[in-house]
Amino acid sequence: MKKLIYIVLILTSSKLIASEQIPSTKILSLAVYDSYAVVRLATPGQNAENCSHSAAGNWAAISFDSNKNKEMYSAILSARIADKSIGFGLNGCRNWGTATVPSIYRVDL
Repeated sequence: MKKLIYIVLILTSSKLIASEQIPSTKILSLAVYDSYAVVRLATPGQNAENCSHSAAGNWAAISFDSNKNKEMYSAILSARIADKSIGFGLNGCRNWGTATVPSIYRVDL
């Protein structure tokens, strides 16, 4: 029973480690597509998700698949226009061309 609990804790904690927090960075550029946008970060992340893009730590993507994400994109765009720093929560990878970059699930203003 102890081994089972230990294994569950290890598996659970590895998923928690995989999500990444970018506490505060400026946005260098945006690339906007029909269903998502890709943000270039001034302060690179660690690419904890092991996304496949060669510079994945410098980029993050947000999908426009929900109103929540569209609202977060508006906050990102506002920060870019105002040249203000913004924080991110990243989890998972999103396709960008032939590679993947970290996916944004949270925006901190």
